[in-house]
Amino acid sequence: AALNIQRSFRGHTGRSYASETRACLESKRRRQQAAIDIQRAWRGYKQKQVYQFTVDQAVQIQSVARGMIVRDQLGRDHAAATDIQSAWRGKSAVNAYKKYYAARTIQAAWRGKFAHIEYMVYLAEILAATLIQSAWRGFVAHTDYILTMSDIVVAQKMARRLLACKKTTSVRNERAALNIQRSFRGHTGRSYASETRACLESKRRRQQAAIDIQRAWRGYKQKQVYQFTVDQAVQIQ
Repeated sequence: AALNIQRSFRGHTGRSYASETRACLESKRRRQQAAIDIQRAWRGYKQKQVYQFTVDQAVQIQSVARGMIVRDQLGRDHAAATDIQSAWRGKSAVNAYKKYYAARTIQAAWRGKFAHIEYMVYLAEILAATLIQSAWRGFVAHTDYILTMSDIVVAQKMARRLLACKKTTSVRNERAALNIQRSFRGHTGRSYASETRACLESKRRRQQAAIDIQRAWRGYKQKQVYQFTVDQAVQIQ
């Protein structure tokens, strides 16, 4: 019985020790595995940080390099664009000056042509006015001469008739002669007044006709100048 008890106690003790030993070994194995997992996670975390830092540094380096390349290219493009703009502005300035010089030459020629036309029109108007005035003065002088000679002839005729009446009549008829003279003078005065009014009216009409002729002539010349100017402007355009 003692042996059985000892056997049982020793078996229980061995099983307890084996169980504790297995539990201890399992716990140690789990701690080691946990340590390994922690180390793996930590190393992975550090490697990710190092990788991310390396990637960030590489991105920054690439950004700086690309920025330098782009700035260098932009500087070359800007210099090329500046050269192109300078050449284009020079070409545009030369073309603008050529157009300005051509326009000034055309304007000078046109102004000279128009001034010559105006001068010729002015000479034509002066000549026409001189001819009209000369003709009008000749007509007025001739009319005045005709009227004066007519008045002289009438006066001589009446004077001769009066002298004949005086020679053939007597003193008795002096009053009748005076009446005749009065009547003659009244008639002569009325005739002279009527002829004077008619002459003045005729002179006024001739002057108005001369003015109308001059107005029509100037209008006709102005129309010719305007039509010529329009034709020249159309040809230049």
